[in-house]
Amino acid sequence: MITELREACAGLARPGGSANFVRMFKPRFAKLVKSGDKTQTIRPLPKRIPRRGDTMSLRMWTGKPYRSKQRVLLETKLDRIEVIRIDEKGIIKPPGEGSILAVMGEKLCVLEGVNADRYAQADGFKDWNEMREWFKAEHGLPFDGVALYWQNSQFNQPKLH
Repeated sequence: MITELREACAGLARPGGSANFVRMFKPRFAKLVKSGDKTQTIRPLPKRIPRRGDTMSLRMWTGKPYRSKQRVLLETKLDRIEVIRIDEKGIIKPPGEGSILAVMGEKLCVLEGVNADRYAQADGFKDWNEMREWFKAEHGLPFDGVALYWQNSQFNQPKLH
């Protein structure tokens, strides 16, 4: 699984072509996915690891989970996947390709303050504090997982720091 995760994070294509994945969203995030305001999702490490180019069907339940139909919010291609950690201090992730941190060989980048707020907003939260509290309540901190970015994500573009 670790090798597959490394290959996915490196952007390597899936042997044998792309696969299809379904990701379910709570009603609070569904509106943001549909409108295009939410362009990424952070999830626990899945059993099947998606790769860049895989098709993602982003959905929500129309009623009670598993007892109602699913509504498709968006069909999109996965642009990028990266390992992420959320703790009390901030969001820890690999530095963007082409950033000065990556050029210097840094392996980790901590998003704090305004950068953490921007990242949290792309994930459907008001700010970093709301995101931290939500992850603390839902998963506990520290949280280790993966960030999935789909087309048009503002965090897909390498940024120079």
